[in-house]
Amino acid sequence: MALEGERQFSKNAEPIGVDPKTIRVEDEYAFYSIRNAAIDRGKSIGMGERDIAEIDIVIRELLNNIISHGGKTGHVTISHLTEHSSSSLVLDVVDHGPGFKDFDNALLDGVSGTGSMGGGLPSVRRFAERVELVRSGPAGSHLRVVKRAAFTTEQENNWVFALFTRPHPGESECGDAGTMIRQDDTILLVLADGLGHGPKAAEASRKAVEVANNNHRLPLPDLVKVLHSELARTRGSALSLARIYPEHSRIDWLGLGNVSGSLFRPGVDSSESHQVFANYNGTIGVQLGAYRTIQYTYQKGDWLVLSTDGLTQRWQDVFYSSPTRTPHTIGREVLRVSSRKNDDSAILIGRSR
Repeated sequence: MALEGERQFSKNAEPIGVDPKTIRVEDEYAFYSIRNAAIDRGKSIGMGERDIAEIDIVIRELLNNIISHGGKTGHVTISHLTEHSSSSLVLDVVDHGPGFKDFDNALLDGVSGTGSMGGGLPSVRRFAERVELVRSGPAGSHLRVVKRAAFTTEQENNWVFALFTRPHPGESECGDAGTMIRQDDTILLVLADGLGHGPKAAEASRKAVEVANNNHRLPLPDLVKVLHSELARTRGSALSLARIYPEHSRIDWLGLGNVSGSLFRPGVDSSESHQVFANYNGTIGVQLGAYRTIQYTYQKGDWLVLSTDGLTQRWQDVFYSSPTRTPHTIGREVLRVSSRKNDDSAILIGRSR
């Protein structure tokens, strides 16, 4: 698309990925902070060495574009998507320059409106799954770059995930939030349900995801202690934590409050294939009782489902009747038919391939 003149921000101007992290650009030294944060995020979603090298090039070109043509100031928001059969890194790049006169032309090799070689955005286009101009005008531009994990560090017993959230009807922010963090030999899943709904609930759940990201290597009981301390100034949150050990076909689970975790095994009667995880009472940031990690085993092909109480029990029927059995299609369908009308809702669903 070619956009000329000013285009107002729309709903799409907000980051579309999970766990957004924003870093300001005030000079060329911002490159190192943004590059390191983007590479860390790429590794956490399973990207391999080739993807990481391409991320380095993409960040370099985007930052050079801000410094050279975008008013020398702006910010970059880093997030990720865990949908379909792979994950993607999302970069929302905002500058304070004069905007694009012809965006389609700027993506072509050798084309420049400022006398430069014109190789920056074409390089980004070659390495990214999608380059989108969200806004452009005299006040600046907003570029969205989506880089799919094409070269992953997959293990033999790999997992694919999808995360979907829906706010309480009438609210602009969802009080539920989650993330998936790939580590060297484990995968940590986090799903938080802030008490109530609206901005205060969203603040609590986002804080839980942020703290988990910053302390993801801790054992689950120790991570709960840190989360409880850090969320003390929020209204609190129910919480699901699941750490997957692919080498041992094991899941360590710790659920607090009104959240749920389940394992499904396809190909057998539903009553035999559905295992519900045990929970403990408590609210992160408010009050905790006794709790411990519980271990479950799984097999290749099993499904793992974490959900908040914003879903009715009907979602299990959707799981068994879905003709297209992928985390993305099932997760989207579950929210469509099973979300309560008086609460936020979220589902984090994965399958061992």
